[in-house]
Amino acid sequence: MRWLQSGLPTVAGAFLIDFATDDVLLPERVAQQVAAFQRLPASYGVVYSDAELIDEQSRFMRHHFRRTANGLQPRPASGDVFVDVLERYFISTPTMMMRRATFDELGGYDETLYYEDFDFWVRAARNWHFYFLDEVTTRKRKHPQAMSRTAYLPSDPHLDSTIQTCHKALGLCKNPRELAALAVRLRWEMRQTVRWGNFRHSLAFYALLRQTNNAGFLDWLLARWSRLRG
Repeated sequence: MRWLQSGLPTVAGAFLIDFATDDVLLPERVAQQVAAFQRLPASYGVVYSDAELIDEQSRFMRHHFRRTANGLQPRPASGDVFVDVLERYFISTPTMMMRRATFDELGGYDETLYYEDFDFWVRAARNWHFYFLDEVTTRKRKHPQAMSRTAYLPSDPHLDSTIQTCHKALGLCKNPRELAALAVRLRWEMRQTVRWGNFRHSLAFYALLRQTNNAGFLDWLLARWSRLRG
């Protein structure tokens, strides 16, 4: 169960797990992740791992990280992962264990957002290191119909949170490399919204993309198309 921020003062311990009630925490998980933290420098604020994806009947589907000839996909990252977090999704949220000091420093989750995971990764990765533990610690339940019917449509409630988080990320970027990484995400999000006819959000992503100084001619064309169709 996800701990609400109002309950945090009553929670003791050096580490926190954010966990949904329909996922499955495997027996050795806590010991494995605490042991990993104990081996790591104090600069590491998050340990995450692989997960088994299961369906609504608890049947195995696949692992979050696919084992391929070119390594794990999506590619996990450890250490300073700020650029990786800006650029792409690779963390299976229910596998995370957080250092309590990290959570407290950030003031917890931004509960004004529809979903907080991406926002937490961005803010945490700015000043804290992440570590990928190559173990299956969790079974994550997939609900295929939960988001697929509304993803990237104008009614998708996740998009406003993504835009707000990208706006925060823009303010946290310190160099051209980080801005370029954020531009990769913004461009991908923009193209998905155009694909599904969501021109309002497309223009919002384009406005942020321009602020990274990485907008190109094709991005401008897509924005022009969105204005004409919107």
